[in-house]
Amino acid sequence: MTETLNKLDHPGHFDVHHENGEALMCMSSGGECRVLVEVMEGYTPEEEQQLIASTTSALEAIDQYTGGKAADIFTGLHIKIGEDVAEGGAKAVAEENQVLLNGRKMLLSVAEMRQVSGTYSDEELAGFPDEQRPGGALEYTLVHEIGHVLDGQTKTGEAYHRVAASESPTKYGQEADEWHSDNKDHEAFAEGFAHAIYGMPVSETMEATVRETIDTRVQEIAESQASASAEVVKSIDGVEYKQLFDADKQKEVLSKIESWFEGNKQNIPEGGIVFDADRSQSSHGKGIQEVPGINGDLSSVEVPTEILSLFDRILEDSLQDPTLRKKDVRFIVERTGGMAHDEDRTYHVDTRKIYWDEAGNRVGYDSARSPAKYMVYVGRPGTIIIHDKVDSSLTHEQANEIASQYSLDPGGRTLTREGAHEPAVSQLLPKAIYKVDVGDLIHTPPLHEDGLMITALFNR
Repeated sequence: MTETLNKLDHPGHFDVHHENGEALMCMSSGGECRVLVEVMEGYTPEEEQQLIASTTSALEAIDQYTGGKAADIFTGLHIKIGEDVAEGGAKAVAEENQVLLNGRKMLLSVAEMRQVSGTYSDEELAGFPDEQRPGGALEYTLVHEIGHVLDGQTKTGEAYHRVAASESPTKYGQEADEWHSDNKDHEAFAEGFAHAIYGMPVSETMEATVRETIDTRVQEIAESQASASAEVVKSIDGVEYKQLFDADKQKEVLSKIESWFEGNKQNIPEGGIVFDADRSQSSHGKGIQEVPGINGDLSSVEVPTEILSLFDRILEDSLQDPTLRKKDVRFIVERTGGMAHDEDRTYHVDTRKIYWDEAGNRVGYDSARSPAKYMVYVGRPGTIIIHDKVDSSLTHEQANEIASQYSLDPGGRTLTREGAHEPAVSQLLPKAIYKVDVGDLIHTPPLHEDGLMITALFNR
């Protein structure tokens, strides 16, 4: 069985191999090498082992502090360890996403580094987890240098001047030296970052600055990924991103719906809150009536006006589609995740109609496949979609036979049955509205615990 990546998860492991006398280690996430560590030739096996172990420990410490986001924040980082690769023993080049370290100098413990270098006083770095641990110098120094990378790559704020030198937890981040004769704000931030990672004391200002910089960088990366994902999604035949309001208004509408969901989700019935819309009457919520759900009852939950406004915009937009414009619409406001039906958690195409018995149990599917649906994601990630459309001549059952070749593993990766076509896979964006040819495109919900999806069906 092979796999296609469609979701980033937390770093799972570190892989080490040797090539041309060098040791290469990858910090992996989602099956991809995100951070590359290169230990150059010239070290004994014991030295190499210690350098790899200390580097791993440093990256794990950053990962723990950032809530499992280290591989995402520092994707593409190249850590190069050799002899005489960096003046002064260590250097970060944020513009090249690179950290250089002189290896043998880094085999010392923190206590030995403090004594030999003279950079730190006897009282400084006393809170490091184990001052006597061999390779502690590499751990602390590497985290410090990665702090410089974070500082330089975060676009928001003033790089290398995020915090005053006076906030440094050590004299090294405050006082001029042979490498820095003037301002040391950048060293103060790197020292504060390393101290925060290892749980050593920092000022409230420094702690807040480090946290804010990490959060800002995470947001910048998410926005960049979202933009790239949006471009890919635009190329999928059968998927349309929908801007039904102006940009700020759409964001506001979806945010208000999410707030409503958080306060009412416990009361949303299984199968969702269901509304039917008569096109001849629908305007500003008129002609849109709640109907009994799969349990045969009306919901006790009152939906906000933003949901009714969203219904109106979908009705208006769907008039542009010659197939959908002739159909009345059913809207379903449904809690997803743990509330979803088991069969809806696998790769599938949608049927024109699901059949239920009097007890509200799903008992069958229409052989015809569904036309397009509008899908609104609130407080949850978007649907995962396989790009190629299924042959339109196939029945719902036949199309789902093809869909059964694909599945999600516990990490959110798409697995492909041996011998099946290896698909291109994309995930739709959260907090977004799409029109999707759900009867033609194989798709599945992503792994998520909870969320809201609003769907417009045109099957009547």
